[in-house]
Amino acid sequence: MVMVLSRSPRLVTQPNCAAVPAIPVVKAGVCPVDSVTPTQPSVTGVEDTDVIDYGEPVIASDGDRVTVTVTATAKPGSRIDTANLPEGWAVVNGVVTYSTTVTQPVCDSGCSED
Repeated sequence: MVMVLSRSPRLVTQPNCAAVPAIPVVKAGVCPVDSVTPTQPSVTGVEDTDVIDYGEPVIASDGDRVTVTVTATAKPGSRIDTANLPEGWAVVNGVVTYSTTVTQPVCDSGCSED
């Protein structure tokens, strides 16, 4: 006797796991006491979540202007909703990227050179 098992197709609904990245909070550096060099800008608000991994902020200086760039990557089973990215986010060469530029303070040691 030969038994044939028949399977009916089953419709599986995938959840909509589209997410939008958070908007990083970028603050210009500060002038430490007795220093003529400001600290690097601070970047917060881009801690990894259940659906998005954020890259380490990349900081590039050009004089007193500092550009901060952060990337976001969807975790397996999730996707980033690139049609609804928040302000500052864009798809650059296929990578979801945030970029902003801040002006660093000019630090004065407080000493006069008389």
